[in-house]
Amino acid sequence: MDVPIFHWEELMRHAKKAFQENAYQDALDLNTSALLFSKRHFEHLFDQDADRAIAAVLVSYFNAIDNHIALYNFIKARACFDNALSFLIAARSKKSLTDTQAEAILHGVSHLHNEWCRFLQANQHEISDLKLSTFQVSLETLSSQCHQSIRLH
Repeated sequence: MDVPIFHWEELMRHAKKAFQENAYQDALDLNTSALLFSKRHFEHLFDQDADRAIAAVLVSYFNAIDNHIALYNFIKARACFDNALSFLIAARSKKSLTDTQAEAILHGVSHLHNEWCRFLQANQHEISDLKLSTFQVSLETLSSQCHQSIRLH
């Protein structure tokens, strides 16, 4: 599975370079390709390395969010948050998750929450009307479900 991750990493390197050069639309296109690639290979990688699989998808979403913000498209940035949350909810709903997979999802929820808080703080004036509370409630519900599914030793 290293070849797909290598390809994802290569796409992300090119996207980062484009972003640093203020070529935000090019960076967004590359991040979108990386996101599609990481989701296409998610099932296989999730069985092998759950943390890495979750991280690849979420990092792709987070970079797309940064691109949308740089392009002043806060509605699309918000949609990326919704899509990332939907992705985690779908991953959480899989039958027979291992403890490692459930923990990886919980880590993903935590990272998504942190990015969400940064987004709210940095863009509070631009996003006041984006119906933020429903996202927060859904995120908290998923976090609660993840905590309940992890067995303590």
